[in-house]
Amino acid sequence: MRCGGGWGCKVVRLVQAPALQSSLVLACRQDWGLIGMRVVGQWYFRGCSHRQMPDLNQWSGTLKATLPLAKGAMRQVRPAKRQASFAEFVHRLKIEEKKRLPMFDCWFDMWHTHVDWEGDGNTSRMYRHAQLRALFRLFRRIQATAQSKQLNAQVFAVVTACEPGQDAVFIHTTNPNGTPYPYLPSNVYWLESLPSWLAPHVVLERYQVGVQIWKAKKSYFIQRRRP
Repeated sequence: MRCGGGWGCKVVRLVQAPALQSSLVLACRQDWGLIGMRVVGQWYFRGCSHRQMPDLNQWSGTLKATLPLAKGAMRQVRPAKRQASFAEFVHRLKIEEKKRLPMFDCWFDMWHTHVDWEGDGNTSRMYRHAQLRALFRLFRRIQATAQSKQLNAQVFAVVTACEPGQDAVFIHTTNPNGTPYPYLPSNVYWLESLPSWLAPHVVLERYQVGVQIWKAKKSYFIQRRRP
């Protein structure tokens, strides 16, 4: 069951209340440390007795930010994320790189995958270059596999300037969904030189690189040049 709120709440666990026969409206918020349900103006909270809460106009599953905690409930404090060491980061990249090769037994409609799901490549320049090396190794590996299987596929990478967690390798073929093939991004400007952080990983004599700007953010479209 899902919360109707707009805070990204996921699974809501039912809290049993005694002598409850009517329908329930469940609510949750992950960082409040509470799961409650509203029944005719009453709120029932896990670990404490029911308590009268402020009336919410046109209740739709969304809790107001001013809603107080129930008596006895504890507010959750999320621990700070531990920064992975460089060795741990490189090890994780290698694992992701090895397990992200798809099965080449069907069509692809903008299929894509990432190697840095947590976006830790932003930690430092050293982390960023390690993340890009893993991404382009996967890129070349997917290209080679598609060629060996004689699959008429478009393989390309999209690399962002400042969000390594969004960097991805794509595979695209003709497909029954009607998505145009080959894919070409709109408003792309083809480059004759590369930024310093990208140049060590891409050879312009072999690859086409175009830049696209969306919401003031740059992303780079990279694919192998046709012979």
